[in-house]
Amino acid sequence: MKVQSGDREFSLAFVTATWGADLDHFRWLRRSLEKAGFAEVPHIVVVQTEDLHRFLSLATGGVQLKTTADVLPPSVESGRVRALSKARRYGRHLTRFCTSLNKRFGWCDFVRYSGWQVQQITKLTVSADAALDVAVVLDSDLIVTRPFDLQVFMPGEATAVFEDLDVTPDSPGLSWKWHCNARALLKQGPAEHTPANGYFATPFVLDRRTLTSLFSWLQAEYLRPWYQVLLSQPVASWSEFCIYTQFAREQPQTSRLAITRNRHQRSLVSVDERRDHERFIQESFDDPDIYFMNIPSDRRGKQHWSVDHYDAALSQYLGPLV
Repeated sequence: MKVQSGDREFSLAFVTATWGADLDHFRWLRRSLEKAGFAEVPHIVVVQTEDLHRFLSLATGGVQLKTTADVLPPSVESGRVRALSKARRYGRHLTRFCTSLNKRFGWCDFVRYSGWQVQQITKLTVSADAALDVAVVLDSDLIVTRPFDLQVFMPGEATAVFEDLDVTPDSPGLSWKWHCNARALLKQGPAEHTPANGYFATPFVLDRRTLTSLFSWLQAEYLRPWYQVLLSQPVASWSEFCIYTQFAREQPQTSRLAITRNRHQRSLVSVDERRDHERFIQESFDDPDIYFMNIPSDRRGKQHWSVDHYDAALSQYLGPLV
């Protein structure tokens, strides 16, 4: 799709990497895009090969349905299939134990090719497609609340790089670890004790030229394909969005990129927000400045928060899923 921003014309597509367990999340994403008038925008959707049959009925409008076998390097796809086979054979608890061993000691290499790691590689691979100038990554847990101008992704004649300088060494979660990892991977020196980028939500905008420059740098520096460089890191130690943003901030062609805060996005994160999710969802749909709402599944305390938990509230604004 061609989008005019200033004197520059961009080719743009949405990109989603998903799998069978997130099918209902994805259905809500597509429903929200349709309600907001974006049903026909090209939307490249990559599903795990074994889950293709579950998504076929959703290949309507702008959806271009692909499998991981279609887009990933063969070695990555075969590693993913092996990891899936071992995870099924070992069971949930032993696989989690292997994941812990990989984080701490680098053992159990197969978990490096588990779902989330390979989803990150999938997003980057598809977004580097030569037919695109800009890829807008939409995770399955995203809800679009209203129509908006696509130029929010391309302010002026530049491509947006969303960041939010709200992460410190004392921040909970993995964000500071990802920041430190990105700086080390890119050989930018130790992380300073100043607020760092913590925007890892979607929509996330990827400029193809910047992304392919990142790939070239990684391959030249580490003498192996970029995806092998990323997958060689311990599980959960890295974020593709964090690495891209940190690389983009150091690029000289700043006129191509506009580093900015995404002021149109909210994420439902805390336990209190989840318990009072009807208010959170209502406020997001009622606020004219909020275009995007992330509702990830999560397990907090002793309660599992799946997308089913939010169906009734979402149906009030988007209609029930058929």
